[in-house]
Amino acid sequence: MTRFSTWNADKVVDTIFVNGCVTGIGDVSSSRVAVRSSGIDYSGLATATTNSEGKFRVAIRRNGLASISTAYPRRSAAVRAGPSATDITLDACLTLSPASEKSAPVFFAPLLSMVAPAGSPVAFYALVVFDEEALRYQWFRNGRAIDGATQSIYRLPVVTSADDQAQFTVTVTNSFGSTTSPAATLSVTAAATLLELDYLFKMLFSPFDLSAVTSAPLNLFESNGKWLDPAAVCRTGTATGLLNGQPIAAGTETSGFNQVVSGTFDKCVTRDDPTIELSGFSTVNETSNSEFTVLDATRRADNFRRISRQGNGQVTDVTGNGSEKSTSTISTVNGLEIAINVSAPLPGATLRNNLTGEVTQFISGDTVLGSTEIISGKLATLTIEQRSRTFTIGGVRYVANGLVSFPSVTDYQLPGPEQLRLLNSAPVPTGQLSLTRNGFQIGRIFFTAEGPFVEINGVVKPMFSRTP
Repeated sequence: MTRFSTWNADKVVDTIFVNGCVTGIGDVSSSRVAVRSSGIDYSGLATATTNSEGKFRVAIRRNGLASISTAYPRRSAAVRAGPSATDITLDACLTLSPASEKSAPVFFAPLLSMVAPAGSPVAFYALVVFDEEALRYQWFRNGRAIDGATQSIYRLPVVTSADDQAQFTVTVTNSFGSTTSPAATLSVTAAATLLELDYLFKMLFSPFDLSAVTSAPLNLFESNGKWLDPAAVCRTGTATGLLNGQPIAAGTETSGFNQVVSGTFDKCVTRDDPTIELSGFSTVNETSNSEFTVLDATRRADNFRRISRQGNGQVTDVTGNGSEKSTSTISTVNGLEIAINVSAPLPGATLRNNLTGEVTQFISGDTVLGSTEIISGKLATLTIEQRSRTFTIGGVRYVANGLVSFPSVTDYQLPGPEQLRLLNSAPVPTGQLSLTRNGFQIGRIFFTAEGPFVEINGVVKPMFSRTP
C-alpha cells in the first residue's frame, strides 16, 4: 500500500472505525469536539464529532495506518491507529491542549480531485478547521503560485484540454505558520458532442428503436384479436407472414398463450402508418398466462431496416440485428390498472444508423416503460426508466440511468379539446435521466417546477427555448 493509494470511505469493505474518547480541559468541554483521522500509509481524511459524553467513532481505511487527533476547538497530540481488519478502540482518551498552544492551520478535509468535460467550470475548495486567527490563502498550479488566487475557493470558469492532469494545491497561513494541502488533480474529458446530446434525448423520448425493428411482425396483427392478410398489410411493397410455422390466413384468431410470428417485408409501406417503410426478416415469440396479465416475448431482427419519414421532413433510417427480450405485466390495484413493460436487448444486438453510419452495440441493462391508468380510461402516470442501459458507439462506452415520471390527467372518452385541457392541468414531470461516457457523466435531463432542463458539459439550459 503506497502513500498515494486512494481510500473511498463510502465503500463499507474498505472502511473500519476507531472508537475513542476526548478529555476536556479547563472550561473547554469534551462534547462537540471535532476529531480527524489522516492516513499515514494511504491518502485520505475523515472527521467525526464527539457526543455529550466525549466519545467518538471515526472512520479509517481497513488495514491502513492512520493518525487520530482532535482538530477543533483545541488540538490534541496525535495517536496512531491500525493497521487492522476490524474496528479499533483506543487505549486512552485524547487530551485537549491548553489554549496557549496554537498551531498552523489544519485542513478539515482534503482537496478533491475533479473530473470535468472541456468547456465546463470547476471549483476547488480549501476546507480549514475554524480558526480565530486571520487566514491567508495562496493557490498553486503545478507548483507555481497563481496570480490573484488568494481566496478559500479557486474557480476555473472554463476548462480546456490544456488543464488535463494539472495539479492544484493551496497553502493556508496564520500567525503561527503555514500548511499546504496534498495535491488535487484535474482530469479533463472531451466535451459532449451534439450527437451525444441526441443519444440522451433518444433515451428519454424514443428509447425503443430496436423494439420497433424487432416487433415488426406485429404489423400483421389486428387489434380485434385476429390476423390480417399479409398481402393487404402494405400500401406499396410486400409482406408475408408465418404463425407457428404456417402461412397466416386472414381472420385467423390469435392463439394468445404461446405463438411464434415471423414476417418478411420488402419495402413495405404500411397501410396503418404510411410514414413507415419496412424491409427484412423479423420474428416474435410470445408466451402469456391465461388471463393475459403477463406476457413474455423474445423478438429477433435479421438485417431488418426501418425507415420513418415524418411530415416535418425528419427521417429516421435504422437497421437492426439481434434479439431483445421483454416482459409485460398488468395488475389492478385500488381501481388503477398498472402496466409495466421491461425490455432488454440481448448482448451483441446492434442498431445501425444508416444516415450517419454509426453502429450502436447493446451490452446490458434495460428500459422500463410504466403506465398507471384508471379503469374508466383516464391515464394517470407514464414513467420511463433506464436501468444501467449500457451500449457502445464507435467503441465508446455509454451508460444511461434514471427515471422520469409524466403525471397526466386525461380521459380517452372525452373530445380532443377536453383531453388537452385536462392534460395541461396535470402536475409537472419529475425525475432525471443521465448519460455517462467511459464512466464520466456528460449530460442529464431533469425536470423542475420551472420546466425541463438539459445539463450538458456542466452547463444547464432550458430544454425548450422560451418565447417572451
